[in-house]
Amino acid sequence: MTIQELIEKMEKTEEKRCMKYKEHNGVYGVLASWHKKTQEDNNTDDIETYKNYIWGFIYGMYGAHFINKTEYEQLIYELYGFKI
Repeated sequence: MTIQELIEKMEKTEEKRCMKYKEHNGVYGVLASWHKKTQEDNNTDDIETYKNYIWGFIYGMYGAHFINKTEYEQLIYELYGFKI
C-alpha cells in the first residue's frame, strides 16, 4: 500500500459513511495535504516535519485497525525508505 492508496481508501470509506450517517470529517484531506507538501517542498526541515505528521497519522490508522501490519510497514517504507 502506498500513501496515495491510503488516501483513496480513506476517501471511499468517508463517502460510504457520509451516505449512511449524513456526516463526514474529511480527515483524508489533511493527509493528502501533508503528503503533497512533502512532494513539493524543498526545505528539509519542513519535509521532515510533515513526514513526522504523516507517520503519526499512519500509526493512528494502524492503531485503529484501519490498516494492517503489512500495510503499515509498506507505508513507513515509502515514507522513510527503510523497513521497520
